[in-house]
Amino acid sequence: MQPRGRLDISLFQLLRAALPPRRSDRALVERDIATCWADVDRTVVALSARSAFDAALATLDWPRGSIVLMSAINIADMGRIVSERGFRLIPLDVDPNTLAPDPHAVIETITRLRADPAHPPICALCLAHLFGSRIELTPFVEIARRYEMQLWEDAAQAFTPGLPATAGQPGGASVLPVNVLPAGVDLSLTSFGLIKTQTALGGGVASFRDATWCDRTKRLLDTWPRQSEREFLVRGVLRGLTLALLTRPITFTLVANTARGLGFDLDDLLARTTRGFSSGRLQEQIRRQPSAALLCLLAHRLTHPAPASSIARTRIAAGYRRRLQAEVLVGTKAEFPTVWVFPIRVPNPETLRRTLAAAGYDATCRASRLVALSASSGSPPDTHQWLNQLLYLPLQPQLKSRHLDHIAQLVRAHVDSAPSGTRT
Repeated sequence: MQPRGRLDISLFQLLRAALPPRRSDRALVERDIATCWADVDRTVVALSARSAFDAALATLDWPRGSIVLMSAINIADMGRIVSERGFRLIPLDVDPNTLAPDPHAVIETITRLRADPAHPPICALCLAHLFGSRIELTPFVEIARRYEMQLWEDAAQAFTPGLPATAGQPGGASVLPVNVLPAGVDLSLTSFGLIKTQTALGGGVASFRDATWCDRTKRLLDTWPRQSEREFLVRGVLRGLTLALLTRPITFTLVANTARGLGFDLDDLLARTTRGFSSGRLQEQIRRQPSAALLCLLAHRLTHPAPASSIARTRIAAGYRRRLQAEVLVGTKAEFPTVWVFPIRVPNPETLRRTLAAAGYDATCRASRLVALSASSGSPPDTHQWLNQLLYLPLQPQLKSRHLDHIAQLVRAHVDSAPSGTRT
């Protein structure tokens, strides 16, 4: 069976990470990491992107109840952090083609909120780059400037080391500036968690436009307890080694067949194995500094980029886009189409998942922990609907053209057989 993906780290690097850290000066290691960003002195390193986000929000002096507008699709923890830091989250519907909110809808939301004389201040707009894509930020920069609020980008899924924006496609070869704070953005978050591109088995980086805000965040992060070296070894390295071995085709086939024979849910097993933090003790888990070993691994991975896996995923994603019908594709109007995972939008995705599994392909309905964020009025209805129609196709580097042809054939047959009223 062809697994859905592979960890973006070699076995050699995993074994190297199990050794005691070679460098003991944390400040110098963090500086090496920060130098991989253009704004060196306005960049901080944290245990995770969630840790950096939590610390950054904690240092704001906004009135309690201030409004943060957010893309309605993110991991639940990001919405929870906003609320637990005393701010009011208002989710914005996300368009499945652009993977961004509609700028006109954002303006309408702001206008509606401001019509209430008693409304709390609208202080920030937070946009998530989903599935490895990059959305066009220009209209949102203009909105943030017009309404005097901050613009934040959550690029936890979008780090791509030096990958040409058109890799795997005909035409130019402009390079995506992944390590530059985009113009008009006040806060940018990047993640190097277990299943992320260029993974360091953990770690997050935040870049700030304002040096004072960055310094306040850094001082708070420095007061938090440190992750133990043992925890990084167990939850990072050993878990990484397990997944690296598991997601090789022969091993994965054996495990999938065994799980099916014993009645286990392989999807659930993989979801629990790849989960970064358990939701029950979020504050306790994220409010810590990274271990020395994690910092050393992150510094090594950033200063020795290995884009081969990203290039292979981009090639496969481009192959899917050429073969699949337009109606199932998402993110087609994003500035940088999806290359971290490859979701398609289909009726009855679970049925198609089983069809693909029977043919030897491990697709999943939950390749990430994304949810439709909720406010007191509930989740945005459009976002909730199409998010529940997603199926993530295999995107691991060993897939060949014949595999893509077969997968596309099965997808087309599934969509063509669906009742017309259930099609996307």
